[in-house]
Amino acid sequence: MNFIIKPIALLCACLIFSTASSQKLRDVEAKDFKKCIYNEENKSYKYVELKSDDIVNEQSHLEWLKMIHTCGSSDDFALYEIQNDELGLTHYRYKQTYSGLPVEFSRYYVHVSNQQVHSANGDFYPNIDLSTNPQISKLIAFQKALEQVDADQYAFNPQEEMEMFKGELVVLPLYNSFKLAFKFDVYALNPLSRQDVYIDASSAEHLLSISQLHFSNSNGIAVTRYSGTKNIITDSLSPTSFVLYESGRGNGIETKDLNQGLDYTQAVDFMDADNYWDDTTNHDDIAGDVHWGMESTFDYFYNKHNRYSYDGGGSLIRNFAINLLRL
Repeated sequence: MNFIIKPIALLCACLIFSTASSQKLRDVEAKDFKKCIYNEENKSYKYVELKSDDIVNEQSHLEWLKMIHTCGSSDDFALYEIQNDELGLTHYRYKQTYSGLPVEFSRYYVHVSNQQVHSANGDFYPNIDLSTNPQISKLIAFQKALEQVDADQYAFNPQEEMEMFKGELVVLPLYNSFKLAFKFDVYALNPLSRQDVYIDASSAEHLLSISQLHFSNSNGIAVTRYSGTKNIITDSLSPTSFVLYESGRGNGIETKDLNQGLDYTQAVDFMDADNYWDDTTNHDDIAGDVHWGMESTFDYFYNKHNRYSYDGGGSLIRNFAINLLRL
């Protein structure tokens, strides 16, 4: 039985490539990689660790990052945080942009030791090719977002929000392609919901909604595939509906089911009726291993190294699981 599990992944061999040298950056090839993880789905590097700390200097790290991803003239990285940890490492955190627009679900981190690049990791989306000129107004897109949510009462005055033109234009990876979309944070009071709603900037179609609200943490029990019976924290949507999400560690840990696909935007919740997770249908018991394993990993790094989530800032940890035997 084979599984693909994020964010824990097996190291794989890297593809060999070369690039022309520049005055600021020496020629770096795959032979300089100590370890790497290559995303075969979209042909990008998820993780690169260099053999030594004198291959790429700190000042050249952004140029190097663009080089290993073969960035075009429209591709760039927007720095949103620099963090120094207790081990003396400096972490540069970037959001991918395309023609100046943020690319949703992207992020890339460069880790520097003694002013030299040690490693880098994240999610990069190559080969984006689309017009960044919307064909509808932001006002029309916002009206479509409200129609999609269809609430009786909002946490804001919809008419005032329309006048203020809330929302932003983004590049949305979806179904192995890319869409230019307006993104809105829509907070409804009746019925209660808060979700990021994406509206196609060309056709005004609803593309995707992602809930920002979860309800209450519950103590569950998972009969895991590889680690026995373990206590886990889940989210109680109702007395008979539980999902693999918890908010007690950082901004949360969630574990989603990719079913028979590889598109992370189409992942769905693992569901259980009594919070006793023993369902082996389609080998779904592996989800208990993933969820419990990430909770334990969070606790170890926080308790032993004072590391609050993977970025030290408490960010949400998303896990995706797929059983390859279903494909």
